[in-house]
Amino acid sequence: MSRNKVILVGAGCADGLITVRGLEVLRKADAVVYDSLVAPSLLSECKKDCKLIFVGKRKGVHSKSQDEINRILCDCGKEFLRTVRLKGGDSFVFARGGEELLALEKEGIDFESIPGVTSATAIPASFGLPVTHRGLSQSFTVVTASSADEKEENYKALAALDGTLVFLMGLSKLNEICQKLRENGKDKNTPVSVLCGGFERRHERFDGTLETIAEKAKNAFSPAVIVVGKTAALDLRSVEPKPLSGVSVAVTGTDSFTRKLREKLCEKGADVNRYACLTVKSQAKNIPERFDGYSCLVFTSANGVEQFFEELKRRQTDFRTLFGLRFAVIGEGTAEKLMSYGFRADFMPDIYSADELGRLLSEKLTADERVLILRAQDGSEELTKRLDEGEIGYTDCPIYKTGINREVLSLIKGNEDYTVFASAKAVAAFFENGGTLGKTKAVCIGEKTAARFGECCGLPFLTAKTYTAGGIIEIIENDTKERDRK
Repeated sequence: MSRNKVILVGAGCADGLITVRGLEVLRKADAVVYDSLVAPSLLSECKKDCKLIFVGKRKGVHSKSQDEINRILCDCGKEFLRTVRLKGGDSFVFARGGEELLALEKEGIDFESIPGVTSATAIPASFGLPVTHRGLSQSFTVVTASSADEKEENYKALAALDGTLVFLMGLSKLNEICQKLRENGKDKNTPVSVLCGGFERRHERFDGTLETIAEKAKNAFSPAVIVVGKTAALDLRSVEPKPLSGVSVAVTGTDSFTRKLREKLCEKGADVNRYACLTVKSQAKNIPERFDGYSCLVFTSANGVEQFFEELKRRQTDFRTLFGLRFAVIGEGTAEKLMSYGFRADFMPDIYSADELGRLLSEKLTADERVLILRAQDGSEELTKRLDEGEIGYTDCPIYKTGINREVLSLIKGNEDYTVFASAKAVAAFFENGGTLGKTKAVCIGEKTAARFGECCGLPFLTAKTYTAGGIIEIIENDTKERDRK
C-alpha cells in the first residue's frame, strides 16, 4: 500500500467468525477503531505497535456519537497508512458502515469494505435453524424491529411473503410483531422461534406459533433473534454429548497459551473467550552465538523454546551445532513445542514446576556440567536455587520479557462460568486494573498463581493438579460434574 486507506471489517457475531481476509487485514493494521461487540481475542491479533481506539459502549465509558466516530476514522485515515474499522457482525446489516464510508469519501480518504458474518443467519444456524430449506423456504427477509426514526415496516407485505422472516432487536415488540402479522393475513399456526443469547454462555430457544409464542417465550431475554416461518419448526443441532457443552470459559495468558487452551476446550464443547493479556517482548539477542561449554539447554516455557529457535533461524544458524546438547523442559506444553522444532526433551519433571525441574537437573547432572537457562526475565528463583544447592553451574539467560496488555484485560467482564489465569502476573494485573469476576470461578494453573489469587481476592478458586492445558480441562470437567450433582 502506498496510499492511506481505511478498511471496514465485519468481525462476525462471535469469536471465530471473522473471515480469513478480515483477519489478514487486521494483523497488518496500524490503527484499529473497534466497538464493544468485537470478540476480545481479535485485539490480540493486532501488531504490538498498533494503536487501538475504543468507540463502543462499556461500563463506565460513554459510547461515541456517530459523528465522533466518523471524525476519528477520518483523522486515522489521514495519519495512518492502514486503519481498520472493526465492527461486530456485518458492517452493512443494521449497522452504520455506510455512513462511515460516506464520511471518508467526503474527506477524499481511500477505503475498502470486507464483509462479516451477520447474526441474522449465524444465530439461527447455531440453534439448528436454517433460514432457507428446500421445500420449506426459498427466501428470507431480515427486518429490524427498532430503528432510529421508528419507521414501521409494511406488515401487509411481510405477511404475504412465503419465505422466512428474521427480526432483529425485536424482543420487546414480540407480541406486537405476531399480532400485526396475523392481522395482515399470516396463518396463526405459522412456526415461530425466539433465539436468545446466541453464542453466549446463557442461551435458550423458545418455540411456538404466531398465536402461542408470546406466552411460551415470556421468559425470553435479550439479545434475541425472532424467526417466523416454516423453517422455525426445524431443530438441526447435533445430539452428540460433549462434557463441557453449555460451559463458558474465559482464558487469559499469552497469545500462544490462550490459542492452545481455547482449541482444546472447544473440542470438549465449551464456549471460550480468549484474552491474550500477556505480551511477549523478545530479548533473543541475549542468546549466545556459540554453545561450547554447555551440556544442557533448559526451557521453562513454550515461549522460550519459540524465541530460541526463531532467533537461530533468523541468524541462519545450522541446527547441527546443537549436536550433543541435552534439553530440559518444565512440562508437556514446553516439550511439545520443542518437538515441533525436531528435538526431544531429555529431562522433564513429574511435577511441572521450576522447583522440581531444578531438583531433577541436580540429580541427573554432574558438578562439571554447565547448563544454559533460556527463559523469561525475572524467572522463578526456585530453579536456580536448586541448581546452586546441587552445585550445578549455569548461565541464566533472559530471552524474552512478559508484559501486560491492559486494554485486553479491561474486556474481561466476569460473565463466563470459569476464568483461567495462567500466571501470578496476570492475576495481579487483572485486579490492579479494577477487574471483577462476579459469579465466575477462577482456575489457577499452579501454586504461585493460586497464592497470588488468594492474596488479591477472597472468592473461591480451583487449582489445576497438573500445570498443563489438560490439567485445567480436567479440573473444570470435575467441577462441572460436581455442580451438576448439586
